[in-house]
Amino acid sequence: MSSTPNLSLLLPQDHIICGLPADHSKKQVITALAKPLLKDGVITDLDAFLHAIEHRERRMNTLVDEWIAFPHATAPVVCRLGLSVGTVTAPGCIYDAYTQKTCRLLFLIAIPDAEPCAHLPLLTQVVGILMDMEKRKKLFSPDITPNGIRRLLCGKSRNQLD
Repeated sequence: MSSTPNLSLLLPQDHIICGLPADHSKKQVITALAKPLLKDGVITDLDAFLHAIEHRERRMNTLVDEWIAFPHATAPVVCRLGLSVGTVTAPGCIYDAYTQKTCRLLFLIAIPDAEPCAHLPLLTQVVGILMDMEKRKKLFSPDITPNGIRRLLCGKSRNQLD
């Protein structure tokens, strides 16, 4: 993987799901985000990938900031680096059962076993984007669309993404 991932290639519009219900469980939200990865052949087994995500979350919760999480895992069922993004309606889904902290923006990352560090440049790039408070505010807008998320994350105009 190159040092700067091409978010436009990693994040097709159908890998973005907006407005997942806040009453969904963390597992339901992550499952919804994993399905496009299965459909596009990024992963070959949904249940095995979800098990890897659950295992990783048990070791260390990936809620990294107020309302933002980066669930990710390496697994033999991951064919290539993949990304799905989802928003959850306010107040967010319960992401940490112990603290009752909620999450409203998730970046689900699938990492191939053969490249366990492939996601690090991607994480760096996305976190850099999230440091822009204006972009972050727009990502949390209840009116955000998948195309709007792509524009904010990929830094391209509407015409460049179509």
